[in-house]
Parts: sequence; structure tokens; C-alpha cells
Amino acid sequence: MFMNGTATGVCFSSCTTGRASECPTGFVCDPLVPALDGAGMSYWASSFTMPAGVAGACVATCASTADCKAGLTCALSSGMGTQKTCR
Repeated sequence: MFMNGTATGVCFSSCTTGRASECPTGFVCDPLVPALDGAGMSYWASSFTMPAGVAGACVATCASTADCKAGLTCALSSGMGTQKTCR
């Protein structure tokens, strides 16, 4: 996976939002749409929920960066409610 032009060395499975069975326990289907744009503004309202059928990646869930593998951070994506993921 490449984030901000840097290879993170992380492999992931593709998935479709709304199909929880596509990702293993401890992972969630995240379309990886940042919660904030480059100016710090929200892409969507905080109440926005990602609709079913959007392509994403099975990524590990987290509460803080300490829950993620070295080199990754715990962040919130648009449409993921309060569930953060490692990236």
C-alpha cells in the first residue's frame, strides 16, 4: 500500500462496504477516504455513513496508533463513524 507516496509494506485484501464477511475478525472494510481534506475541512458531515457497495480494503481496526504495526498510524476515514483503522 502506498500512503502519501511512501510504501508502507502492508498487504491487504480488497472488499466491498456492507459485506462484513469479506474481512477477517479485527479488520473492517475501509474505502480509505480521508476524514479531512488538505485544508483540514471535512469531506462529508460527521453523520455520513459510507453506503454499501463501495470498494475498499480490509484494514486492521484500532483505538490508537499503539494498536498498529510499526510505521502505520490510527486514523479515521470518512463514513466510518467512530471506527478508526491502521494505515
